[in-house]
Amino acid sequence: ETSSRSTKLIWAGIKYFATATASLLSWNLLTNPAATLSEFRNEIAMVRHCHTERRYMLEQNAHLCNWLPIAVPFTQWFVRPAPFGHPLFTLFPLLAPLVFKLYDALSGFSCPSSYIMSAKEAQRKFPQLQNRNLKYCSVFYEAQHNDARTNLAIALTAAEHGAHVCNYVEMVDVIWGDHCSDDGSNNRVVGIKARDCMTGDEFVIYSKQIIFAGGPFTDGLRKLEHRNQYDDDDLSDDERTNDTSTRSTKKRKMNDDKQQYEFQSAVSGASGTHIILPGYYCPSDMGLLDYNTSDGRFL
Repeated sequence: ETSSRSTKLIWAGIKYFATATASLLSWNLLTNPAATLSEFRNEIAMVRHCHTERRYMLEQNAHLCNWLPIAVPFTQWFVRPAPFGHPLFTLFPLLAPLVFKLYDALSGFSCPSSYIMSAKEAQRKFPQLQNRNLKYCSVFYEAQHNDARTNLAIALTAAEHGAHVCNYVEMVDVIWGDHCSDDGSNNRVVGIKARDCMTGDEFVIYSKQIIFAGGPFTDGLRKLEHRNQYDDDDLSDDERTNDTSTRSTKKRKMNDDKQQYEFQSAVSGASGTHIILPGYYCPSDMGLLDYNTSDGRFL
């Protein structure tokens, strides 16, 4: 249900641009400059990568993507409490036009230019801003795409290049082979067991390479691959029939291996809330952004 109720925006990281700046201009720059600068570089590198992806989507799928202007209203010249917990952002209403120009620059000015919208024009487009002592609106651009058609286009393109595409099919288990993996062990996955969710039929698929493209559910797929069951089933027939001392030694070694190779999660869960509002809250050709919510998220 998330897809049908989302904004379908291709965000280029305006919030991370702000948090990276706040982190750089904090006391941490004096107390731990190396770590602070490293964190700032990593955040900005991620934002630049988001801009690159956004530009790629707009250029390669122009028929599925469009630019959407987003208005940021300001009802006061100094904001308190300061957004993102940094005193510099108290001046954000004064600095916003410059900030959004810097945001445009990160994409090589490939997006439509940000601009200032007068209070009168903003109140005409957003009637709910009337009687709010509105100063002005700063408008920047993000990309928007048809996610359903984008996924369909990817599947059709893959099929055109020889891929077999299945819908309503899930992976239920992995298949282990005798081929050596990169670490020299014989625990290499060579295929999967799949289930047709429409008929309930199960079948196997063998492959040289397997990609777990599970999004937020990737760890659930990885656990199928992670062999961390250390019981008598892992002992050979000879080891089961040997004396207790031999079996105990084997079990201790497997328990040590279990601690060494304990499953490590690769995905950190996050959640958001989608609120469906009446159409009159926003015009169809422009969005509205609240940058200073009580919990620090964008609305």
